[in-house]
Amino acid sequence: MLNELYHIATPWAKATKSQINVNRMLGVAANVLYPVYCAWSPLPKQKTTPGEKMVVSLTTFPLRIGKVHLTIQSILRQSRPADRILLWLSKEEFPEEAQLPENLLRLKERGLDIRFCDNIRSFKKVFYTAQEFENNVIITADDDALYPDCLLYTSDAADDLIGADL
Repeated sequence: MLNELYHIATPWAKATKSQINVNRMLGVAANVLYPVYCAWSPLPKQKTTPGEKMVVSLTTFPLRIGKVHLTIQSILRQSRPADRILLWLSKEEFPEEAQLPENLLRLKERGLDIRFCDNIRSFKKVFYTAQEFENNVIITADDDALYPDCLLYTSDAADDLIGADL
């Protein structure tokens, strides 16, 4: 679903004023339609992939905790699945896992790994993940974005190209 909206949108750097308005309307449409899509469209079964392990890491804070499940669902719907999805939460902001929204906790059954740590703001998603998964490909995600299903596939292909002998 998100792929179709991304294909209609014009890159911001090249957009005219009218195209920017269309992009904004597409963003509003995505914010309204994507939760409905997620509610009615089951998540695909996660499959393992050969090769390097790909870890997606993100963090959030109290104002966004109610909607971060949508970002994570867009990551779980990737054509190239992540080997691990980590959500780093501050122990100070979220003292108990039981206080987290149910729609977020349900995603643990699909592979979401919720970790609690000291609050170093947005650096949590990089700092702690890099310490534990230093030999993996790490992709950081924003908690307020919805990702098209080709994000990890494209990242994997770019990594192959960068690592290739030229």
